[in-house]
Amino acid sequence: EEARLRRVIAAGARAAARLDTSSTSAKLKQAAGRVAAGATAQHDLALLCSRQGRGSEADTLLRALGMRHRLSVSIFAPPSTATPSPAGLCGAPIVLDGVLPPAVIAGLQRALRPGAAFWEEHGYPTPCFFSYRHDLTASKPPLLLVEQAARLLQPLVERHAADLYPGGGGGGGSAAPSGASSTSGGCSLRKGSTGRLK
Repeated sequence: EEARLRRVIAAGARAAARLDTSSTSAKLKQAAGRVAAGATAQHDLALLCSRQGRGSEADTLLRALGMRHRLSVSIFAPPSTATPSPAGLCGAPIVLDGVLPPAVIAGLQRALRPGAAFWEEHGYPTPCFFSYRHDLTASKPPLLLVEQAARLLQPLVERHAADLYPGGGGGGGSAAPSGASSTSGGCSLRKGSTGRLK
């Protein structure tokens, strides 16, 4: 797999070096396809290196793609070597019923229903990943429904995070120590989930 990815990366680099904008549109399209395939292969090789614990190589590959941050190599560790969750908390996510007021739930259901303006305004469906960031430490009251929901959920998450990370679930709007993350099953909690490229 690695050898194949490296061949595609090399072909993409050669195509980029020979790219001639005065070429016919068919040749330009073909060269652009090779360049794009090379960039995709470079990203895939960085993931492969991360899964194999080769963080420095992953950093070099990602930096060449213009990236400045990546997930920690520990995120890609096989489950047998991942940092285990605290005893007794493995097996299922925490489910809490009735924690949001009916008005907030109804508002979210309206705003996120199929055909709602939200989806078109945010370009869904999209092949690109993007996320939203909301400052839960801000003193101003939340305006958006999702911010209201997050503020209402924050104390509950912090309380449960304190069970997972003693001493880390408290203040500052952080549900766990800096850099902590969780997968949906609640069994793969790991610290240091993001990092600047070295």
